[in-house]
Amino acid sequence: KFLMEIEFDEKHHSYKVDGVETPSVTTLQKFLHPDTYSGVPKRILERKAEYGDRVHQIVEDAALKDIWPDMREKSYEILSLQRFKFLSEQHNIKITSCEKCIAYEHSGMYLYAGKYDMVGSVRDKQALIDIKTTEKLHTDLLGEQLTMYAMAIEQMTGVKLESVYCLWLPKKGYGNFIEIPRMDEEKLIPRLLDAYTAYYS
Repeated sequence: KFLMEIEFDEKHHSYKVDGVETPSVTTLQKFLHPDTYSGVPKRILERKAEYGDRVHQIVEDAALKDIWPDMREKSYEILSLQRFKFLSEQHNIKITSCEKCIAYEHSGMYLYAGKYDMVGSVRDKQALIDIKTTEKLHTDLLGEQLTMYAMAIEQMTGVKLESVYCLWLPKKGYGNFIEIPRMDEEKLIPRLLDAYTAYYS
């Protein structure tokens, strides 16, 4: 198990691990895939991110704290929560923690830091769950992202995650609960080291 002090600066969305500036999972992915959202105006990305944040909050409050708003309210956020409730019962999802900071150590340095959405059990097996509200799922990017989170969680806690999932709650659609294949860590780490080097250059 790894014990480390992780500081998250919400305003700049940046991390320090044991006082050392450390790139986020998202930042490294931007270096690995610089053209992913290049054609989308910044204001649209910001609006989508704000909506996604609201859905994250409402779902995580219900899942972890059993705080449920008025389910009769007509909004996309409530619709997403209704879908989560259905999927949660269908797949026996039980959440034990949300929005915890993690970091991954490699060869004496902190390679990246981040904050996962939810960890718990799915059909009584340990799992990492990521919430997405986008119209389309970039499954390759998602597999990379969740592998990075899972590597850090397992390193920090010593607990093996048996699966990683995406809780997909798009505005247009009924949502889905999808198991995402993890990437080969031995192939992923050299690419992350390249992105890490680019970040500091």
